[in-house]
Amino acid sequence: MTTPYRGPQFSLLPTKRISWQTLATSYGIELAFILLLVNIGLLFPEKLKVKTSYHLTSVMPLTGREPKPAPRPKP
Repeated sequence: MTTPYRGPQFSLLPTKRISWQTLATSYGIELAFILLLVNIGLLFPEKLKVKTSYHLTSVMPLTGREPKPAPRPKP
């Protein structure tokens, strides 16, 4: 036997009391995890060392000749 369709029912769900021990335990674990993440830098104080080195690459190979200056126009 099926029940007839009554349409949507807009009402609040029944409230259930939250155990304070469960709430305190969950927030305590989250707080410990956040403190561990914040202080991870104190546990492993290594720093990234960046080595700077510059390498020049010529676009055109040098032929050993100096370029001639362009002739200046006479006024």
